[in-house]
Amino acid sequence: MGEQRVDAGAGRVRPVTYGVLGILAGLVIGYGLHPPSRTVTRAAAAPACVEVAKGPEPITKSVLAQPQVQATPREAPMPPQASSDAEAMHRRSQSKALMQSLGARLKIAKLAPHATSPEATANEVELYLAGWSDAIMRGSPELIDEMAAEIEREMCEPGAEDAALVVLSRAAARMPDVANARGLECILARGREDFVLWTALDAWSASAQRLGESAVLARVEQSARDERTTQRLTAIRTPPGAEPPE
Repeated sequence: MGEQRVDAGAGRVRPVTYGVLGILAGLVIGYGLHPPSRTVTRAAAAPACVEVAKGPEPITKSVLAQPQVQATPREAPMPPQASSDAEAMHRRSQSKALMQSLGARLKIAKLAPHATSPEATANEVELYLAGWSDAIMRGSPELIDEMAAEIEREMCEPGAEDAALVVLSRAAARMPDVANARGLECILARGREDFVLWTALDAWSASAQRLGESAVLARVEQSARDERTTQRLTAIRTPPGAEPPE
């Protein structure tokens, strides 16, 4: 009974053993005929070698940095001559504006009820003229040359009104530096001994040392008949500090 069981068990074992050996032999033969490809191996290992996606580039500049503004190129400086011409033009423009303001004030003075003569009309402008002259001498002394040219032009203007000539002569007396021999000669050459002439002589007297000799002044001196004219001519001829002759 015992041998039969062994034999029976052995009979069952042998077929299994042979089957396993057959499978192994098939695997060995298959492996030799078709070795596994390296690419397949790499493909299998690919998941472990997957490249991690790169994140955003690091910020190297501060987000609070101010944007760079392109500097505006500076303009080239004006040539010295061009700058000088521009300044001279500006001074002439200012001088003309000042003369226009004085002329406008004179027009208003003519409307006064008692402005019945050149002297009375000029007297209406006297207070304004005092402030006008002082503002030029103190505030804009650089306009002296241009103002002298403007006053000369107005004095020599054909058909200039007597009241205007009186005001201009008084301006020259208040501002001796603007007194101009040619401008005053235009008034002296009128040939009349009146208030206009006397005011011009007063202006000449205020700048006598600077203005010097004049042929027109000499003719006035020769033809003078009025005492008020001769008194002013004497003051012009008297040196500063000296006593006028009796």
